[in-house]
Amino acid sequence: MTWWDDNEARKNEFATMLNGIQEAPYHEDDNATEMEITSALLEESPRFIGHGDPTSRVLFIGKELAFDPRTVGGRNHLRHELHPNRVFWNSFMSPGINGWGQPQNNLNNFWGNWQGQNTMFNPMIPQRYFPPGGKTDKENHTWGKYSKVLFVDGQNRGYLDHLRERNSWDLAFSHYCFLTEWNPIPGKTHARAKQLMADIARGNNITARQLRMQLSAQREKHLDNPYYRSFTVTIASGADFMPGRKYNKGLMRVMGFNGYEVDRVQINVRDCIFTHQGRSLIIVGNQLSGSGLVSDERIQALNTAIQGMLEI
Repeated sequence: MTWWDDNEARKNEFATMLNGIQEAPYHEDDNATEMEITSALLEESPRFIGHGDPTSRVLFIGKELAFDPRTVGGRNHLRHELHPNRVFWNSFMSPGINGWGQPQNNLNNFWGNWQGQNTMFNPMIPQRYFPPGGKTDKENHTWGKYSKVLFVDGQNRGYLDHLRERNSWDLAFSHYCFLTEWNPIPGKTHARAKQLMADIARGNNITARQLRMQLSAQREKHLDNPYYRSFTVTIASGADFMPGRKYNKGLMRVMGFNGYEVDRVQINVRDCIFTHQGRSLIIVGNQLSGSGLVSDERIQALNTAIQGMLEI
């Protein structure tokens, strides 16, 4: 089943969100220092839109961006995945790139122009940026967990086949969901990254804590948008989203579940579902990454719940 329906309302919501994002002043510089790269990341991260199919019915919200400013890979994350994100989506919606109605043609154009030069990251099918057999093809990678949640029963093909698909838009797991992050602060908390953040804050005459609070407020403001509330199912993973935590309160408000009578179903001791007016918010009490954190039994229960909500 394809979810690329002619849904003008969803497309308009997405376009409205894009038009409302203020452009961050960033220019790529191969000679940029760690300080400059980290500062640019912090400038842009609250505006991060996401990866996958923006008209799909399932939204995954991860806990945080993973970025290490000390490494070449970290710098590439900034240059290829984060900063071009809004540029890509704006270009994708341009009539000159065939518009919304022909997704395969859009993908082919961007693959030829961007991936063919090995300089840009295509957020519609992020797997294509990474080499086959690499970390993103592994079951324990975050995308592997997401694919397993969607396809654990093996509908159409096995979940690893969907995860590793790089040539067919209709078969790639990212065609069936949209992925974004809750926290704009990179998850890497090593001493050097902490020091860089402290230095950036000091340069702005504030504390590192104040900087984090400012960025978090900007991120919540970005996510507090009708577009992100237009998904049938939203899956937020991480212990910080558990009921009673401060992140959970912000999540409930941003997703439009705060202040309403909502139905709550406890799947197990750590996972629960909130439902309101035909939309569902699933909170998974562990991050969907790594090994051993979310058992196969829990993933099967999530998959069963999602398929029921989508009536597939």
